[in-house]
Amino acid sequence: MDSLSNVSTNGLTALIKPVDQGLNDEKISETRICPERHENRKDCFDDMISELTNIDPEQGALVSLIRDEFSIASDCHKKLYESSVCFGLSKAIAAKHQNEKLHARIDEILEEKMNLLDENEYLKRKLNTAKTIEGEQREQEAVRLEHGQLKNLDEQNKRALATCMLTECEEISNVLVLDGPQ
Repeated sequence: MDSLSNVSTNGLTALIKPVDQGLNDEKISETRICPERHENRKDCFDDMISELTNIDPEQGALVSLIRDEFSIASDCHKKLYESSVCFGLSKAIAAKHQNEKLHARIDEILEEKMNLLDENEYLKRKLNTAKTIEGEQREQEAVRLEHGQLKNLDEQNKRALATCMLTECEEISNVLVLDGPQ
């Protein structure tokens, strides 16, 4: 631990400044997986390990283990990120296919709706035609019935007239016979 206390703040600052400058120059993002940032940190760890190994080999070995653990964690995060992206893309593709199916179904339903509207209009015209024909048939039936009633009335009137004429003719004959030749 005594050897670490010998490391001055100025020495650490002098080591961090070039790293910060390199990150700023390359405009490396701190919020996403970035191979450049990973490489930059690896270089920093390597420089730190070589400096510490010169001072204290045990501490150099410990920082080397930290670097390896950091690299493993970084690789795991990268794999997790790639897996998440693949999962998201597969979900997006599935949603796109589902969306296409829904649009196809909407088109089918709209076509079916148009066919049903056309059929509805056809049936309305057919119903109106049937109503018109039925109305005409009722009028014709009413005319036939009225004609039949008038015909029956005419027949009754003819019979009554014939009966009256026959009766009057008989009365005239009876009067003539009774009055006889004079």
